[in-house]
Amino acid sequence: AFCLTPFLMGEAQAAYWILPNNRVYAYDHVKAAIMDQLGISPETYRQKLRDKQLGTGERPQALAHRIRVLCQRWLKPEPRSGQEIVESVALEQFLWALSPNISRWVGRHRPSTLATGTQLAEEYVDGKSLQTLVS
Repeated sequence: AFCLTPFLMGEAQAAYWILPNNRVYAYDHVKAAIMDQLGISPETYRQKLRDKQLGTGERPQALAHRIRVLCQRWLKPEPRSGQEIVESVALEQFLWALSPNISRWVGRHRPSTLATGTQLAEEYVDGKSLQTLVS
């Protein structure tokens, strides 16, 4: 990771310089800090995946390759169990099935599990119900 230092610029460089000294040599820590600084997360890749369409003049094989790469970046299958991947897909489908207002509100809280997403949605609905009673 230390070898990357001369090539970092802007926000990536700023993320590197704020790392504690014991973490600047660990590539995983440097990568995570830079991605966090740039706002790149699994959600970024999920959104890009959902926006993919066959471009003009693009071959289906090229589209399939881009979709596979985005899926791998979103779901990160290497360090995760099958159950964790199922949890990610179920959470995404749950958010998609909610009304846009609830989905946006829950999404802002970045739930990592379906149970957490469900709890947040229930809190949103309960809060709206309470507002209706008070009004």
